[in-house]
Parts: sequence; structure tokens; C-alpha cells
Amino acid sequence: MSPSSTAARSAPATSTLVPVPCAGDVRFDPWEHVRAAGIIVSVRDDLPPGRWGATDGQHIWLNARLGQLEARCTLTHELVHLYAGHSTRQPKAVEDQVRLTAALWLLPDVEEVLEAARWARSWDEWAQECSVDEPTIRWRMRAMSAPERKAARAAARVGFSA
Repeated sequence: MSPSSTAARSAPATSTLVPVPCAGDVRFDPWEHVRAAGIIVSVRDDLPPGRWGATDGQHIWLNARLGQLEARCTLTHELVHLYAGHSTRQPKAVEDQVRLTAALWLLPDVEEVLEAARWARSWDEWAQECSVDEPTIRWRMRAMSAPERKAARAAARVGFSA
């Protein structure tokens, strides 16, 4: 039995914070989601240093200096906050749950994540192959079951340690 088939039978990672707001095998697109939901997103260059995004529970602000993948992942992160009813900064434990939830929204199919690991030589390449930023792929790895993490390590190319 291959590591990949073992991972496919393990229980899927879940987050109890907020369920993904799209159905079935539809890939979550945060930009399409905010457009369809009428959520106002402002891209600004005056957010505090180190701040990638923010929400007041109704609107979302993104840092104008973010690249495409960072903006996609940050928007998803802020959407999780918005749907969880957060309107201010949260404690670390809550932020960690938001990061985990956002990673699961963007990368729900562990088989796709494992397939991308086969091509990656670094965390950054793995993230790019999955169309996310590096922090998000690391959070998705944390969401994997032990058999899934083992499969990811086995699938990884030489020089890459997941």
C-alpha cells in the first residue's frame, strides 16, 4: 500500500471554527466569494507595519504590498475572522485556529497537496504549486493526520523535508 493511498483513507482534517463557505469539490476562491457576497475589500498602503490584513467584522482591508498569493491567503484568513464574528485582534490561540481554518478552506483536498509535494524542492515551491503562500502550506501540513504527514514526507523530493 502506497503512502498516498494510506493518506486517502485517513480522516479528513477539519476545523470547528467556521465551515468552508462553498460546496463539495468546488475550489474556494476568496475573490469570487467576496464579490458574490458583497463584502467590501479595500487594498491599502497605510496598514500598520507587519500587518497583512484586518477586518472590523464587516469590511476587510488588505496590505497593498502583498503579492498575489499572499493577498489570496490573507483575504481568506480575514474572511474566516469575519464569518467567526471577530471584529478586533484575537489571542494567539484563536489566530492559530483561524490560520488552520484558512489553510483548510484553500487546500481541502489532501491528495492535491500531497501531489504538489512530489514536485517541490522547498516549502516555497510547495506553496506555489498549491497557489498559496508559505505560511498557509505550513498550516495545512499541521492540519494533516499523522499518516498524511508521513505520506507528504515520503512524496517530497530530495532536499525537501516537510
